Amino acid sequence: AAQHKSNMNNKPFWEFKTAEIDGWVRQLAPAVPNTGGMLFPKKPVDVASAAAPEHKSRVLVGNTLLGNLIHALNSASSHDGGGPLSAKRQKVENVSNAKGKGDVYGILDPSFAKSGGVASSELSTGAILSRMTLGGLVNALAGVEGGVVDTLTCIPLENDSTLGESARKEETRKKMEVLIATAGNLPLKEVVRLARGLHRSVAARTEMDILSTTPRRIADLLCPEISDSELRSIRRRIHDTVVLGLGTHSSAHAASLEDDDKEVPVSARTAKSETEQWKRCDACGNNAQSEFVLDRKNGDLICTNCGTVVSESIMHEGSQFRKFEGEEDRNHHGDAPNPLFSNSHNMATTLGGMS
Repeated sequence: AAQHKSNMNNKPFWEFKTAEIDGWVRQLAPAVPNTGGMLFPKKPVDVASAAAPEHKSRVLVGNTLLGNLIHALNSASSHDGGGPLSAKRQKVENVSNAKGKGDVYGILDPSFAKSGGVASSELSTGAILSRMTLGGLVNALAGVEGGVVDTLTCIPLENDSTLGESARKEETRKKMEVLIATAGNLPLKEVVRLARGLHRSVAARTEMDILSTTPRRIADLLCPEISDSELRSIRRRIHDTVVLGLGTHSSAHAASLEDDDKEVPVSARTAKSETEQWKRCDACGNNAQSEFVLDRKNGDLICTNCGTVVSESIMHEGSQFRKFEGEEDRNHHGDAPNPLFSNSHNMATTLGGMS
Protein backbone atom coordinates (compact mmCIF):
# COMPACT_ATOMS: atom_id res chain seq x y z
CA ALA A 1 0.00 0.00 0.00
CA ALA A 2 2.86 2.38 0.85
CA GLN A 3 4.56 1.62 -2.48
CA HIS A 4 1.28 2.22 -4.35
CA LYS A 5 0.84 5.59 -2.60
CA SER A 6 4.43 6.56 -3.45
CA ASN A 7 3.84 5.75 -7.11
CA MET A 8 0.74 7.98 -7.16
CA ASN A 9 2.67 10.88 -5.62
CA ASN A 10 5.53 10.57 -8.13
CA LYS A 11 3.33 10.11 -11.19
CA PRO A 12 1.59 12.93 -13.11
CA PHE A 13 -2.17 12.87 -12.68
CA TRP A 14 -2.84 12.63 -16.41
CA GLU A 15 -1.00 9.29 -16.48
CA PHE A 16 -3.19 7.74 -13.78
CA LYS A 17 -5.09 4.56 -14.55
CA THR A 18 -8.48 3.76 -13.07
CA ALA A 19 -7.06 1.88 -10.08
CA GLU A 20 -4.78 4.82 -9.25
CA ILE A 21 -7.67 7.29 -9.60
CA ASP A 22 -9.72 5.17 -7.20
CA GLY A 23 -6.87 5.09 -4.68
CA TRP A 24 -6.16 8.81 -5.02
CA VAL A 25 -9.79 9.79 -4.34
CA ARG A 26 -9.96 7.50 -1.31
CA GLN A 27 -6.77 8.94 0.22
CA LEU A 28 -8.13 12.52 0.15
CA ALA A 29 -8.91 13.91 3.59
CA PRO A 30 -12.55 12.85 4.16
CA ALA A 31 -15.39 15.31 4.77
CA VAL A 32 -13.25 18.40 4.00
CA PRO A 33 -15.52 21.08 2.46
CA ASN A 34 -15.02 22.08 -1.19
CA THR A 35 -12.73 19.12 -1.94
CA GLY A 36 -13.08 15.61 -3.30
CA GLY A 37 -12.95 14.36 0.28
CA MET A 38 -16.65 15.21 0.62
CA LEU A 39 -17.47 11.94 -1.16
CA PHE A 40 -16.72 10.01 2.04
CA PRO A 41 -17.47 10.73 5.71
CA LYS A 42 -14.88 11.18 8.43
CA LYS A 43 -13.37 8.04 9.85
CA PRO A 44 -15.19 7.03 13.05
CA VAL A 45 -13.38 7.32 16.37
CA ASP A 46 -14.89 4.14 17.79
CA VAL A 47 -16.51 0.88 16.69
CA ALA A 48 -20.01 2.04 17.61
CA SER A 49 -19.79 5.03 15.28
CA ALA A 50 -18.49 2.84 12.46
CA ALA A 51 -21.45 0.52 12.85
CA ALA A 52 -23.98 3.36 12.84
CA PRO A 53 -26.48 3.10 9.94
CA GLU A 54 -25.89 6.72 8.92
CA HIS A 55 -22.14 6.20 8.59
CA LYS A 56 -22.59 2.99 6.62
CA SER A 57 -25.07 4.69 4.34
CA ARG A 58 -22.69 7.57 3.56
CA VAL A 59 -19.83 5.16 2.87
CA LEU A 60 -22.08 3.17 0.54
CA VAL A 61 -23.09 6.34 -1.33
CA GLY A 62 -19.43 7.36 -1.67
CA ASN A 63 -18.51 3.94 -3.06
CA THR A 64 -21.43 4.16 -5.51
CA LEU A 65 -20.41 7.61 -6.79
CA LEU A 66 -16.77 6.60 -7.12
CA GLY A 67 -17.79 3.41 -8.92
CA ASN A 68 -19.90 5.45 -11.35
CA LEU A 69 -16.92 7.73 -12.02
CA ILE A 70 -14.55 4.83 -12.71
CA HIS A 71 -17.08 3.10 -14.97
CA ALA A 72 -17.75 6.30 -16.94
CA LEU A 73 -14.02 6.95 -17.42
CA ASN A 74 -13.43 3.38 -18.58
CA SER A 75 -16.32 3.66 -21.03
CA ALA A 76 -15.13 6.96 -22.50
CA SER A 77 -11.46 5.97 -22.87
CA SER A 78 -10.13 3.75 -25.63
CA HIS A 79 -6.54 4.12 -24.44
CA ASP A 80 -4.86 0.71 -24.32
CA GLY A 81 -2.34 1.72 -21.66
CA GLY A 82 0.61 1.06 -23.95
CA GLY A 83 2.30 4.30 -22.98
CA PRO A 84 1.65 7.71 -21.44
CA LEU A 85 -0.23 10.20 -23.58
CA SER A 86 -0.14 13.93 -23.10
CA ALA A 87 -3.21 15.69 -21.75
CA LYS A 88 -3.72 17.60 -25.00
CA ARG A 89 -7.21 17.62 -26.41
CA GLN A 90 -7.14 14.95 -29.05
CA LYS A 91 -9.64 13.90 -31.67
CA VAL A 92 -12.42 11.59 -30.56
CA GLU A 93 -12.94 8.63 -32.81
CA ASN A 94 -16.38 7.22 -33.48
CA VAL A 95 -15.39 3.72 -32.46
CA SER A 96 -16.48 1.28 -29.81
CA ASN A 97 -14.32 0.79 -26.76
CA ALA A 98 -13.06 -2.62 -25.72
CA LYS A 99 -13.54 -1.59 -22.09
CA GLY A 100 -17.02 -0.11 -22.59
CA LYS A 101 -19.55 1.24 -25.01
CA GLY A 102 -18.06 4.70 -25.50
CA ASP A 103 -19.09 7.96 -23.90
CA VAL A 104 -22.60 6.80 -23.05
CA TYR A 105 -22.68 8.91 -19.86
CA GLY A 106 -21.94 12.24 -21.58
CA ILE A 107 -18.72 13.13 -19.77
CA LEU A 108 -16.78 14.41 -22.83
CA ASP A 109 -17.41 18.06 -23.68
CA PRO A 110 -17.71 19.33 -27.28
CA SER A 111 -14.02 20.31 -27.40
CA PHE A 112 -13.31 16.62 -28.00
CA ALA A 113 -14.80 17.09 -31.50
CA LYS A 114 -17.35 14.30 -31.32
CA SER A 115 -18.77 13.56 -34.76
CA GLY A 116 -22.01 11.96 -33.60
CA GLY A 117 -23.13 8.62 -32.30
CA VAL A 118 -21.19 6.79 -29.62
CA ALA A 119 -17.74 8.37 -29.22
CA SER A 120 -14.66 7.57 -27.18
CA SER A 121 -11.35 9.32 -26.54
CA GLU A 122 -7.85 8.05 -27.16
CA LEU A 123 -6.73 9.71 -23.93
CA SER A 124 -6.10 7.69 -20.80
CA THR A 125 -8.61 7.82 -17.94
CA GLY A 126 -6.36 10.12 -15.91
CA ALA A 127 -5.93 12.52 -18.85
CA ILE A 128 -9.70 12.65 -19.38
CA LEU A 129 -10.38 13.34 -15.70
CA SER A 130 -7.66 16.05 -15.55
CA ARG A 131 -9.47 18.17 -18.16
CA MET A 132 -13.13 17.26 -17.62
CA THR A 133 -15.58 20.09 -17.11
CA LEU A 134 -17.81 20.33 -14.04
CA GLY A 135 -20.81 19.18 -16.08
CA GLY A 136 -18.93 16.15 -17.33
CA LEU A 137 -17.92 15.24 -13.79
CA VAL A 138 -21.54 15.55 -12.61
CA ASN A 139 -22.63 13.14 -15.36
CA ALA A 140 -19.85 10.72 -14.40
CA LEU A 141 -20.85 10.67 -10.72
CA ALA A 142 -24.57 10.39 -11.56
CA GLY A 143 -24.07 7.30 -13.71
CA VAL A 144 -27.10 7.98 -15.91
CA GLU A 145 -26.78 7.04 -19.58
CA GLY A 146 -26.93 10.17 -21.72
CA GLY A 147 -26.06 12.38 -18.75
CA VAL A 148 -28.20 14.58 -16.55
CA VAL A 149 -26.65 18.03 -17.17
CA ASP A 150 -25.00 19.88 -20.03
CA THR A 151 -21.23 19.36 -19.96
CA LEU A 152 -20.50 23.07 -20.49
CA THR A 153 -23.20 24.91 -18.56
CA CYS A 154 -24.01 22.25 -15.94
CA ILE A 155 -27.72 23.01 -16.49
CA PRO A 156 -30.16 20.05 -16.31
CA LEU A 157 -31.00 18.59 -19.71
CA GLU A 158 -34.38 18.65 -21.46
CA ASN A 159 -35.25 22.20 -20.48
CA ASP A 160 -38.08 23.67 -22.55
CA SER A 161 -36.57 26.53 -24.59
CA THR A 162 -40.01 28.01 -25.27
CA LEU A 163 -40.53 28.97 -21.63
CA GLY A 164 -39.77 32.42 -20.28
CA GLU A 165 -36.73 33.15 -18.14
CA SER A 166 -38.57 32.90 -14.82
CA ALA A 167 -40.30 29.69 -15.89
CA ARG A 168 -36.98 28.15 -16.98
CA LYS A 169 -35.42 29.02 -13.63
CA GLU A 170 -38.32 27.38 -11.81
CA GLU A 171 -38.03 24.28 -13.98
CA THR A 172 -34.28 24.12 -13.36
CA ARG A 173 -34.83 24.43 -9.61
CA LYS A 174 -37.28 21.54 -9.65
CA LYS A 175 -34.95 19.32 -11.65
CA MET A 176 -32.12 20.04 -9.22
CA GLU A 177 -34.29 18.49 -6.51
CA VAL A 178 -34.90 15.26 -8.47
CA LEU A 179 -33.40 12.15 -6.85
CA ILE A 180 -30.83 10.22 -8.90
CA ALA A 181 -31.39 6.50 -8.31
CA THR A 182 -28.00 5.49 -9.70
CA ALA A 183 -26.24 7.97 -7.39
CA GLY A 184 -27.47 6.57 -4.09
CA ASN A 185 -30.80 8.44 -4.32
CA LEU A 186 -29.06 11.77 -3.87
CA PRO A 187 -30.73 14.88 -5.30
CA LEU A 188 -29.08 16.34 -8.36
CA LYS A 189 -28.00 19.49 -6.51
CA GLU A 190 -26.08 17.33 -4.00
CA VAL A 191 -24.33 15.48 -6.83
CA VAL A 192 -23.36 18.86 -8.31
CA ARG A 193 -21.99 19.98 -4.92
CA LEU A 194 -19.86 16.84 -4.55
CA ALA A 195 -18.69 17.09 -8.16
CA ARG A 196 -17.62 20.70 -7.63
CA GLY A 197 -15.43 19.69 -4.68
CA LEU A 198 -13.85 16.82 -6.61
CA HIS A 199 -13.31 19.12 -9.60
CA ARG A 200 -11.32 21.52 -7.41
CA SER A 201 -9.15 18.72 -6.03
CA VAL A 202 -8.43 17.40 -9.52
CA ALA A 203 -7.55 20.90 -10.77
CA ALA A 204 -5.21 21.52 -7.81
CA ARG A 205 -3.43 18.18 -8.28
CA THR A 206 -3.09 18.77 -12.02
CA GLU A 207 -1.62 22.25 -11.51
CA MET A 208 0.96 20.92 -9.04
CA ASP A 209 1.94 18.13 -11.44
CA ILE A 210 2.30 20.63 -14.29
CA LEU A 211 4.71 22.72 -12.20
CA SER A 212 6.74 19.72 -11.02
CA THR A 213 7.06 18.18 -14.49
CA THR A 214 7.83 21.41 -16.39
CA PRO A 215 11.66 21.02 -16.24
CA ARG A 216 11.42 17.46 -17.49
CA ARG A 217 9.02 18.39 -20.30
CA ILE A 218 11.29 21.26 -21.40
CA ALA A 219 14.24 18.87 -21.43
CA ASP A 220 12.24 16.41 -23.54
CA LEU A 221 11.76 19.15 -26.14
CA LEU A 222 15.39 20.33 -26.17
CA CYS A 223 17.45 17.23 -25.37
CA PRO A 224 15.27 14.15 -24.74
CA GLU A 225 18.29 11.86 -24.44
CA ILE A 226 19.41 13.15 -21.02
CA SER A 227 18.28 11.36 -17.88
CA ASP A 228 16.60 12.86 -14.81
CA SER A 229 19.85 12.70 -12.81
CA GLU A 230 21.71 14.58 -15.55
CA LEU A 231 18.93 17.18 -15.67
CA ARG A 232 19.17 17.74 -11.90
CA SER A 233 22.95 18.09 -12.19
CA ILE A 234 22.63 20.71 -14.95
CA ARG A 235 20.06 22.68 -12.96
CA ARG A 236 22.32 22.59 -9.89
CA ARG A 237 25.34 23.84 -11.88
CA ILE A 238 23.27 26.67 -13.39
CA HIS A 239 22.11 27.70 -9.91
CA ASP A 240 25.65 27.63 -8.51
CA THR A 241 27.08 29.59 -11.44
CA VAL A 242 24.38 32.14 -12.25
CA VAL A 243 22.79 32.71 -8.84
CA LEU A 244 25.68 32.06 -6.43
CA GLY A 245 28.48 33.12 -8.80
CA LEU A 246 30.66 30.12 -7.94
CA GLY A 247 33.43 29.12 -10.35
CA THR A 248 33.12 32.16 -12.64
CA HIS A 249 35.85 34.43 -11.14
CA SER A 250 33.47 37.31 -11.82
CA SER A 251 32.59 37.58 -8.15
CA ALA A 252 36.27 38.16 -7.36
CA HIS A 253 36.31 41.01 -9.87
CA ALA A 254 33.24 42.56 -8.23
CA ALA A 255 34.87 42.23 -4.81
CA SER A 256 38.04 43.96 -6.00
CA LEU A 257 35.99 46.89 -7.27
CA GLU A 258 34.42 47.24 -3.85
CA ASP A 259 37.75 46.80 -2.01
CA ASP A 260 36.36 43.75 -0.25
CA ASP A 261 37.82 40.26 -0.12
CA LYS A 262 34.46 38.56 0.23
CA GLU A 263 32.88 36.69 -2.66
CA VAL A 264 29.90 38.60 -4.06
CA PRO A 265 27.22 36.44 -5.72
CA VAL A 266 26.27 37.33 -9.28
CA SER A 267 22.64 37.88 -8.33
CA ALA A 268 23.72 40.44 -5.71
CA ARG A 269 25.67 42.65 -8.09
CA THR A 270 22.64 44.48 -9.39
CA ALA A 271 21.62 47.14 -6.92
CA LYS A 272 18.21 46.53 -5.39
CA SER A 273 16.13 48.64 -3.07
CA GLU A 274 15.21 47.36 0.36
CA THR A 275 11.61 47.01 -0.84
CA GLU A 276 12.73 44.43 -3.41
CA GLN A 277 15.00 42.56 -1.00
CA TRP A 278 12.80 42.39 2.11
CA LYS A 279 9.07 42.42 1.48
CA ARG A 280 6.15 42.46 3.94
CA CYS A 281 2.45 43.03 3.34
CA ASP A 282 0.86 45.41 5.85
CA ALA A 283 -2.64 44.21 4.91
CA CYS A 284 -2.29 40.47 5.66
CA GLY A 285 1.07 40.37 7.41
CA ASN A 286 2.59 38.07 4.79
CA ASN A 287 6.40 38.10 4.78
CA ALA A 288 7.09 35.02 2.62
CA GLN A 289 9.47 36.51 0.05
CA SER A 290 8.44 34.04 -2.66
CA GLU A 291 4.80 35.19 -2.50
CA PHE A 292 5.47 38.67 -3.83
CA VAL A 293 5.41 39.60 -7.53
CA LEU A 294 7.19 42.63 -8.96
CA ASP A 295 5.43 44.27 -11.90
CA ARG A 296 8.49 45.76 -13.56
CA LYS A 297 6.46 47.61 -16.17
CA ASN A 298 4.54 49.70 -13.63
CA GLY A 299 6.97 49.39 -10.73
CA ASP A 300 4.38 47.76 -8.46
CA LEU A 301 5.12 45.16 -5.79
CA ILE A 302 2.07 42.90 -5.32
CA CYS A 303 1.30 40.43 -2.53
CA THR A 304 -0.11 37.27 -4.12
CA ASN A 305 -1.59 36.18 -0.79
CA CYS A 306 -4.19 38.96 -0.64
CA GLY A 307 -3.64 40.94 -3.85
CA THR A 308 -2.56 44.16 -2.11
CA VAL A 309 -0.14 46.48 -3.93
CA VAL A 310 2.54 46.76 -1.24
CA SER A 311 4.62 49.39 -3.06
CA GLU A 312 4.13 51.29 -6.28
CA SER A 313 6.29 53.26 -8.67
CA ILE A 314 9.46 51.56 -7.47
CA MET A 315 12.55 53.03 -9.11
CA HIS A 316 15.21 50.76 -10.60
CA GLU A 317 18.48 51.76 -8.95
CA GLY A 318 20.80 49.76 -11.18
CA SER A 319 22.25 50.39 -14.60
CA GLN A 320 19.98 50.81 -17.58
CA PHE A 321 21.55 47.95 -19.57
CA ARG A 322 23.53 44.87 -18.67
CA LYS A 323 27.09 44.87 -20.02
CA PHE A 324 28.85 41.67 -20.98
CA GLU A 325 32.55 41.25 -21.61
CA GLY A 326 33.59 42.53 -25.03
CA GLU A 327 30.42 44.59 -25.55
CA GLU A 328 30.08 48.35 -25.78
CA ASP A 329 28.77 50.03 -22.64
CA ARG A 330 25.37 51.50 -23.57
CA ASN A 331 24.68 52.92 -20.12
CA HIS A 332 24.31 56.69 -19.84
CA HIS A 333 24.09 56.67 -16.07
CA GLY A 334 25.58 54.65 -13.28
CA ASP A 335 24.21 53.09 -10.13
CA ALA A 336 22.38 55.10 -7.49
CA PRO A 337 24.56 57.21 -5.14
CA ASN A 338 25.98 55.26 -2.22
CA PRO A 339 25.31 57.11 1.07
CA LEU A 340 28.47 55.55 2.56
CA PHE A 341 30.66 57.58 0.17
CA SER A 342 31.15 61.34 -0.03
CA ASN A 343 29.33 63.57 -2.52
CA SER A 344 32.55 64.11 -4.45
CA HIS A 345 32.91 60.36 -4.91
CA ASN A 346 29.28 59.82 -5.87
CA MET A 347 29.26 62.70 -8.35
CA ALA A 348 32.60 61.85 -9.95
CA THR A 349 32.64 61.30 -13.70
CA THR A 350 34.49 58.37 -15.23
CA LEU A 351 35.81 58.57 -18.79
CA GLY A 352 37.50 55.58 -20.41
CA GLY A 353 38.04 53.91 -17.07
CA MET A 354 39.86 56.93 -15.57
CA SER A 355 38.29 59.10 -12.87
